[in-house]
Amino acid sequence: RRQRQMCIRDRYNRGKVHYVVLDDVEYWGGSGPKYVDAVSDEQIAWLQKDLMYVDKDKAIVLCLHAPTKRRTETRSFGNREQLYALLRGYADVQILSGHTHWNSVVTDDGSGMTEHIVAAMCGNWWQPELICSEGTPIGYKIFDVDGTSFKWKYKCVGQPEQYQMRVYPLGERINILRPKNVVLNVWDWDPSWKVEYSEDNGQNYRSMFRLSLIHISEPTRP
Repeated sequence: RRQRQMCIRDRYNRGKVHYVVLDDVEYWGGSGPKYVDAVSDEQIAWLQKDLMYVDKDKAIVLCLHAPTKRRTETRSFGNREQLYALLRGYADVQILSGHTHWNSVVTDDGSGMTEHIVAAMCGNWWQPELICSEGTPIGYKIFDVDGTSFKWKYKCVGQPEQYQMRVYPLGERINILRPKNVVLNVWDWDPSWKVEYSEDNGQNYRSMFRLSLIHISEPTRP
């Protein structure tokens, strides 16, 4: 018999931003256990009524557990388009989600919304180096909100805020991807960024070549 996890929802206003919290995991039970990523019809109806009182010149921050979109669409989100239809037209829409063991910022899917997928604090299931499966050290995100404008940064646990990338020199293990190149892992990168390097102390810069996206699947829990 299918079961459903308790519906959790909340909303509040702060400045020019309307914050909404939804539960997007529908638990089916079983030995798996089995579940689907979706916002229930009940919550969709609740959100529709809630947003009737939010002017379009406000920004929306939606917080939920499972991501509504990913760079690699290996899993579907049940009623994503229905959810997005309610969110369109506002000054800005930022979606905060987790559930995964990697970090990602998705901005280039055509929805006009930015989703921040923040990895679990166990990283890649408590591996000795305490890193996430895409190589980012465990950490959290800091948001700076000014009116309806958002800025953000990734903060690694135990490191200063300036620690935002790692360089892999020639010969390190990760360079099996590009054995003749220096590889740079930039935390929380998103498609709007331009990553450049200089070999003459900042006199001239050249764009770095982005490696083709390699699918990162959920690790198997030990």
